[in-house]
Amino acid sequence: MSIFEYDEEREKEKLRKAEYEAGQKNGIKAEQERFKCLSEKMQADQRIEELLRATTDLEYRDKLYLEYDIPEEKYALK
Repeated sequence: MSIFEYDEEREKEKLRKAEYEAGQKNGIKAEQERFKCLSEKMQADQRIEELLRATTDLEYRDKLYLEYDIPEEKYALK
């Protein structure tokens, strides 16, 4: 037996964890791009107070995404 034993289950777990972390990073990046789009549109419309509210009120932010027709699918990273 070698000192470097191969543990298939451990290797699978490491791979799952790496894939999960990569997915999390991609999801965060996609949401950042989506919010950037919303922010630019709201600034152009001079809706600054509402934009500030959208930074903390996720339910309100979702309503604004619908109002400005900014679908989540458009920003999903592939």
